Amino acid sequence: MTVFEAIAKLEKSKEFVSWKKEAKPAYLAHAFVMNDEANKGLWQIGYFNPKTNLITVFVVNGNIQRQPDAEVFKEQKKMVAPLKLSEVKLDEIKAMEEGKKVLDENYKGTEVFRSFMILQDLDKVGQVWNITFVTQKFTTVNVKIDAKTGKCDSHKTISLISDTKDTK
Repeated sequence: MTVFEAIAKLEKSKEFVSWKKEAKPAYLAHAFVMNDEANKGLWQIGYFNPKTNLITVFVVNGNIQRQPDAEVFKEQKKMVAPLKLSEVKLDEIKAMEEGKKVLDENYKGTEVFRSFMILQDLDKVGQVWNITFVTQKFTTVNVKIDAKTGKCDSHKTISLISDTKDTK
């Protein structure tokens, strides 16, 4: 199921329609998917409610499950931007292809054992596929692909192992 199909399925469901009546100002904020066999086609679709500053996530697969509302991981005093699907021209398959090209061209020999991606609106960038590759060397490679043009906006690697010493 593509991201577009998952969102359409969700927004037509009775679970969503009844929830939306109660959470009127809430808007689409992100779509998240893990890229492994166990989670294939399982989308987590998030809606941000500016009135409560909480996010509601729906898990969409064969059925639809609403998760408990939660606080959003975001910089303080920054609003979560709405995801504008009308500006998204690139589906998750094409975005991942572009992400892998960036990985191959800039991080040769990197062995990836897990990846995930989130479609979201980021400040100054707009709608992006934010792709994270987790490597065998305990690093991540993060690639941001413009969801409209398919071009790489940025990429970087981050170590998951801290080099600080534990002091007692």
